[in-house]
Amino acid sequence: MAAIEQRQLKFRAWLFGKQQMVDVDELSYIRRNDRSMVVTYGNLYTTVPDQAIVMQIAGRRDKNETEIYEDDVIKYVETDPHHYYRHINHYYRVVFTRGCFMTYDPKSREFDYLYNISSEAEVVGNIYQHPDWENWSEGSGK
Repeated sequence: MAAIEQRQLKFRAWLFGKQQMVDVDELSYIRRNDRSMVVTYGNLYTTVPDQAIVMQIAGRRDKNETEIYEDDVIKYVETDPHHYYRHINHYYRVVFTRGCFMTYDPKSREFDYLYNISSEAEVVGNIYQHPDWENWSEGSGK
């Protein structure tokens, strides 16, 4: 029987106070008034959800081989079917819903499977560093 390859679990965290994204070295739980998660990065730590939010790797890479994470904003360029020289930029948020990673289009409010476009898409940021990403239009943005 062939061995089953396990997917690597990696996390990153957005630190609200520092406005900074960090790679997570360790996640642990502590019991306070309610349960809290502690994120360790380097020699430092912080708590979730008070001071940080944790995002999981989606297990896919974009066209530049950049790892895609939950809450990333990805750009997908489509050629206009009526004008082959015109390109249309679409911006999606990567979310984990319905048991898998999907893209969310705020304009149509629709979800699609991330694997449908991930190899042709490009990570252009995340929703924390670019809170206005939903307003990027077809011809603008990153």
